[in-house]
Amino acid sequence: MDRQPGAERLYGRFLHQSLVEERRKYGLDMNVMARVLALLSEATKGTDPAPYVLKHGEVRVDRVLGGMWWGQHDCPDRPGDADL
Repeated sequence: MDRQPGAERLYGRFLHQSLVEERRKYGLDMNVMARVLALLSEATKGTDPAPYVLKHGEVRVDRVLGGMWWGQHDCPDRPGDADL
C-alpha cells in the first residue's frame, strides 16, 4: 500500500487523527508514527510544504524533515499568536 498513488493522503489522515484524538485507549506507538513520518517525508521530496500546527499549536508537524514537536507553537487560530 505504501507505493500506491495517494497513499500519503491516507497516512497523513492517520497521523492527524492520531495526534488530535483527545481520548485514546492506548498511547501513541512512536515506532508506527516514525514509519508514517518517513513515508510522508519521502512523498514530499522535490516539494517544499510548510510546517503546520495541530491542536492550536500544541503539536508542530514538518513533513519535509519527518518530525513532530510537542510544545507551544505559534498558531493562527489562537488569539494573540497572529500578532507575533
